Amino acid sequence: MARFYPEKKTDMQRLYRRLHVDGRDDGKLRKQVDVLSKRAEEQTDITVCYRMGEKVFRTGIPAVDACRVQIVCLVYAGDQPAAGGRSVCAVGDRPDGGGKPVCAAGDRLTAGGKLACVAENQSETGKNNLLDLFFLDGIGSERIFRASEQLNEYLAKYFCQQGIFLTAPYFPGDGTVSLECQRDLLEIIKEEEQVGVNISSGMMLVPEKSLLYAFGADENNKRRLWEHNCGQCHDFSCSFRSLNI
Repeated sequence: MARFYPEKKTDMQRLYRRLHVDGRDDGKLRKQVDVLSKRAEEQTDITVCYRMGEKVFRTGIPAVDACRVQIVCLVYAGDQPAAGGRSVCAVGDRPDGGGKPVCAAGDRLTAGGKLACVAENQSETGKNNLLDLFFLDGIGSERIFRASEQLNEYLAKYFCQQGIFLTAPYFPGDGTVSLECQRDLLEIIKEEEQVGVNISSGMMLVPEKSLLYAFGADENNKRRLWEHNCGQCHDFSCSFRSLNI
């Protein structure tokens, strides 16, 4: 298992576009987004890891398994160990193992080890509000997708130096790969390391702010740009989908 450490700095202009914050309100909403984004960066981590090998494992995705090298990538938010070894989910609104609700906006540890919501006292009034939660959800999505883009760029350059090129990324449930493949890919990751991500009975990743996907790498692949092209993706319901598509 290999770890990748993305830059924490958020592309604020892209985030403003994603959140439809255009600055026509004298910049008040942008200032609110700035505060929430900074605190999200300080209080939640993005974990990026990947596993690759030459025919060491099978992903169940024909286009990937036919290549010389298979790569499975996982990007998720919030696997911060708490006191006693318990993990804290930064985003998700999903029940944890004990059935207790997990905050959709994000949890963090206070100095005394007590969980506190990231959204607490974030608004100008000092109270939680739905707009804060909407912004935090978008901030979480943007951070996850940006970290994934950085990993993809790194892998593309790494293999290109060897004359090997990546396939398009394959995401379970994207219209070309069945959602059930999600479990297989996560098991490939967990064979080498226990990570803070699980799968619900409906085959959804927990925490919700997670990306799990696979590449193939081979000399016979067509050289392609590393950037994700939403126009070529079949998942029209994806929350990360470009606003320009």
